[in-house]
Amino acid sequence: MSPPMKGSRIARSVIAAFLSAAFLWTLTLSVSPQLHERLGRRRRSGHRLQRLRSAPVVDHRDLLDAGHDGVLLVNSDSPTLPLPILQAAVDAVRRADNVVLSPALDGGYTLIGLSKPHRRLFEDIRWSTSTVYRRTLDRAREIGLPVVDAPPWYDVDDAASLRMLEDELSGETPAFLTIPGAEAPSTRLFLRERQMSLADPAE
Repeated sequence: MSPPMKGSRIARSVIAAFLSAAFLWTLTLSVSPQLHERLGRRRRSGHRLQRLRSAPVVDHRDLLDAGHDGVLLVNSDSPTLPLPILQAAVDAVRRADNVVLSPALDGGYTLIGLSKPHRRLFEDIRWSTSTVYRRTLDRAREIGLPVVDAPPWYDVDDAASLRMLEDELSGETPAFLTIPGAEAPSTRLFLRERQMSLADPAE
């Protein structure tokens, strides 16, 4: 949904921590084919793990066709994404046929929500670029779909945003964040272990 994080090991760890937190809920978790096999072994009762066939244009329709009242597609690299943003998105999806977006600082979005399928909304988008949010707005205007903006947040794509995450979790909340972030216990644990390993490379 936005520019990819550089540094595959850190990226995988942040994503794993995010998904570990997600497994605390009862939900349908739709993941890429690459993650489906890995996560299948960790599935707990009460959760449905669905393999995404391809891009969001296909899979949001699959979820709606399965009988869900609405769909939220949430990124996996915003581990402190607050519950109020998710709740605002759920409320907006339930109210009407619209698209709800939580803009990301890098030009993408942290989530997108729909109550009805809109294929065109996902077409002609240069994914993993800083124009994703703007072009999604263009598609929505083109098809006459109302846009509801949930509060913005950030995702962890590079060293600067990783430092931002570390600062937030240490209590130094960036000024632009007006909502307290989620606790993100798995992310906190990962970052603490990472800092310890960097402090003592011999371990």
